[in-house]
Amino acid sequence: FNPATGIAHVYYKHSLTLEEQMELHRFPFDRQLLHMFLNINIGDYKCLESAPAEWNLPQSLCNPIKLSLRPKVSSEFSLRYPSINLSGKTGKLIYKARVQRYSYYYFQNVIFPIFLINTLACSAFLLDHSELEGRVNLVIALLLTSVAFKFAVSAQLPLISYNTFIDVYILITYLVLAFVALESVIVFGRSSTVADRVDRDSAVA
Repeated sequence: FNPATGIAHVYYKHSLTLEEQMELHRFPFDRQLLHMFLNINIGDYKCLESAPAEWNLPQSLCNPIKLSLRPKVSSEFSLRYPSINLSGKTGKLIYKARVQRYSYYYFQNVIFPIFLINTLACSAFLLDHSELEGRVNLVIALLLTSVAFKFAVSAQLPLISYNTFIDVYILITYLVLAFVALESVIVFGRSSTVADRVDRDSAVA
């Protein structure tokens, strides 16, 4: 109670932990828009977004609402554009924020190494088309390397029932390696057919 103003006020401090299911379709480049609503039963009273200056409250209580991520989450996500809207009449607290994952770790340790493995597959085109065994052995070795690498980093990837961006990316790299092997076989088969025809024509002549 403030005798100078005749105003009695009571303040409470609450700490809330709110959780929301994350959508990981674009992992690890995903952004999450968080929308959380909290209804307060205020009866005939009204909620104030900030305390009036004449209340002479400590500075620590003038802006009581703070937004933050848990330490485990904040090490992987950044909090952007947080805002809190408080309706004084209905006592509805609306929390809005956008969180974005730090993707550099996954780019450096997962995406880029797999890209290098796929790039090495292009060296198969430097071999002569008649060296089928060398081409196929190279592609198989790179494919096994990619699969082993995928198993090595699987513990760092989310275990969910649908494919994320990085899952699709890895599947595409497998298809690229399979395409290189298939191209080598087709080119070798066609070159062998052409060589047989030339030999037959030479024999007939």
